[in-house]
Amino acid sequence: MLLDLTLPEASTGLPTLEDLPQHGVTHIQVWCGRWPHSCSHQGLMALEGLNLRQTIKEFAARLKCAACGNVGGQAMPVWKNGGWDGSGAHRGNY
Repeated sequence: MLLDLTLPEASTGLPTLEDLPQHGVTHIQVWCGRWPHSCSHQGLMALEGLNLRQTIKEFAARLKCAACGNVGGQAMPVWKNGGWDGSGAHRGNY
């Protein structure tokens, strides 16, 4: 499981996770680390229960991989019209 080590609010002025549900986003696709420090562990995380007052970049920086313990990852919204729709085989891996 990846842990969400969040700050109270986004510190940049960029859109936050809070902006995503109005566009149909309910999940974030996440990957372990940043190349070359990555074990390739990946999965989906639901927005529900996360601190939504952070940017995707801030959120990704605080992910911790359950497989290898690496802190920091990559994250991308799962848009309703493409990508995983929340029913992918990787759901629950993080």
